[in-house]
Amino acid sequence: MEDGKPTQDRNGEQPGRVSTAISGLGDLAHRQVNDQLTAQLGRAADSIERIRGILARTGKELGGAGLRSIGEPLGQASGVLGGLAGYLRESDLDSLLSDVERFARRQPAVFLGGCFALGFILARVVKTSGKVAAAEVGT
Repeated sequence: MEDGKPTQDRNGEQPGRVSTAISGLGDLAHRQVNDQLTAQLGRAADSIERIRGILARTGKELGGAGLRSIGEPLGQASGVLGGLAGYLRESDLDSLLSDVERFARRQPAVFLGGCFALGFILARVVKTSGKVAAAEVGT
């Protein structure tokens, strides 16, 4: 501050106001990303819930048809998926990320194996969807 006037940068702006504005933009961007990812978690939970329902129905049908050795594990898997869907709905993004980080620190081999499996599955989905899109364009 010279001569009682606030210090200004080369563009005539006051540094405090600029840093406050930048900080506000960063906070806004963080909230928007967090909101979008939370919405994605909700959609993922809905998809998992649909898969859970399919597994539960299939398990009951197979169990009723005398194939309990297949039906019971499907029923158990549907219960696990139901718990996962509920967890995703109830968790906010920050707690979900801290839970993943804690798990990765406790079980690094399982975490890395899961990442590899997820990457493989996603690669197959992307590859298949690309072939389907190319076939639709060609017809």
